[in-house]
Amino acid sequence: MSESQVTRVLVIDDHEDVARMMSMVLMRAGCLVELAASADEAAAVFASTPGFDLVVCDVMLPGTSGPATVERLGHPLPATIFVSGYPRTYFVGTSEEIPSAASFVRKPFRSAEFVATVRDLLTVLAD
Repeated sequence: MSESQVTRVLVIDDHEDVARMMSMVLMRAGCLVELAASADEAAAVFASTPGFDLVVCDVMLPGTSGPATVERLGHPLPATIFVSGYPRTYFVGTSEEIPSAASFVRKPFRSAEFVATVRDLLTVLAD
């Protein structure tokens, strides 16, 4: 999240309060944020608003999984951070299994921890 370039983030979470909290944290860190509450809404926002640098997605969404939702967005996929109240290992071997290359943050999390994960991921991708 350099000062010369604004990071564009799509937050996908069906819990409005959680989505708004993540959005506020990201906006305070200098990001431009769009929200989506479902897989269908995420696909529509992603298609109509090109140029996202990052997707932050809840692992468990109504009727689908976060990984399936992100995969549905198409390629190339932006950097992705999955979030859940369950530990990452909970999803191993399930339809919600998180890709090994994806970042993960367990809820509840501190704002500083969340922003650090975002910054670390974007720094790695920029190198």
